[in-house]
Formats: sequence, structure tokens, C-alpha cells
Amino acid sequence: MTTPITSTHESHSVFGQIEIQSFSVHFNIIARRDHLGHHTPEIFHQMFLSGKNLNGHDFTKVDMRFREINHIVTNPGGSADTFIMDIPKPDFGVFDQMLKMTLDSKDSNPRKLLLEYSSSPNKYEYNASFIVR
Repeated sequence: MTTPITSTHESHSVFGQIEIQSFSVHFNIIARRDHLGHHTPEIFHQMFLSGKNLNGHDFTKVDMRFREINHIVTNPGGSADTFIMDIPKPDFGVFDQMLKMTLDSKDSNPRKLLLEYSSSPNKYEYNASFIVR
């Protein structure tokens, strides 16, 4: 087995924040089925967030797919301007509460919702955290 050689440019870390400014939620996404009729893998809720990247990177959208834990297929990753992540289905309620404290708040001065991300050793995956500020 050989170890791939990375250039200095490829090995640098990426850190950034996206200030979420709007969202939409899609419930009961139609699932694909395999030849035996089993779901492959079912998405229960899908949430699309969009906002402003505070670090000048391309990511301005977040595609969150809420699935059963055993059907999660991807670690947070990036594709063009979209940050893509699978989230365990039980975490939908927690994230819904974060939205009620921020973007969906009735307060005159609502708190901000931020997604902080940093690159991982695999250049196609990221570490991600949501922050309410």
C-alpha cells in the first residue's frame, strides 16, 4: 500500500463560518427502494439552509439530511457552494429548537445561528458544529 503524496497547498487546513440567514424544511422525502422493496436509505426530513460565509469561502448553503443512524452515508463534506451532511433522525428536534431560538424567533433581536467548519485529514470531509450566538 502506498501513501499518497500531498502538496503543501492540499495539506493546509480550512476553517470557516457560515451565518445562516434562511431555511426550508422538506418532510417525508420519497425514498428509493432496492430490488427487494427496502428503503435505500430513507430520508425522513431534509433541511436546506443558506447564508453568508464569513470567511470568504465558497460554502453558502447547507444540505442537512435527517436519517436513521444505520442509514447515514456521509460525513460532512463540501461540493461547490454546498456543505452536505447526514444527521441522525433523533437530532431533528434539537435542531428545530435551535431554529426557534434564531431564525424562527419572535424576539425583536433574535440570536444568530452559525455553522463552524474545519477541514479534516481527508480533504473531502469536514468537522462541523452549529453555534447559537
